[in-house]
Amino acid sequence: MVSPDPHPQPGTPTAILSFSAPGLYYGDRAACRELARRCNDYLAGFTHLTRNDDRPAGHADFEEIYRELDRRRAMLLLHPAWPADSAERGHVVPRPIVDYPGETARATASLLFNGVLARMPDIRFILSHAAVAPLVALEIGILAFLTAVPAAVTWLPRLMAG
Repeated sequence: MVSPDPHPQPGTPTAILSFSAPGLYYGDRAACRELARRCNDYLAGFTHLTRNDDRPAGHADFEEIYRELDRRRAMLLLHPAWPADSAERGHVVPRPIVDYPGETARATASLLFNGVLARMPDIRFILSHAAVAPLVALEIGILAFLTAVPAAVTWLPRLMAG
């Protein structure tokens, strides 16, 4: 969630509240919807996980949400997640360190190749963990080249700028 200066600090015009995985969902869909609605009413932005119920960020089910965000010229914070049913077993390195860059790349590619970025030019995307942005841009640029999707390359600077 992005809020215009809820607690002013010198040189800090915007504060971001990032709901990481599992987001606001803890087993009760109705409570999750109500909490998300209350957060969105108060805050000026929107947090979207890279996947929800195994649907990637560019899935058609989110089209209505994206249309409304585009209409409002809203800011969308895209935060990595992983499938709820995937158990971490025997990993030494925490998932956010290893899996989040790849998950961010997959979600960004999903938005790009499903045409969300082309149809919703007024959404301002923020990719969480921006340190992976060059890697994401490289991966998507290579994919765009290999799949002959030249329009994809034009959207990379937009994502890199935040």
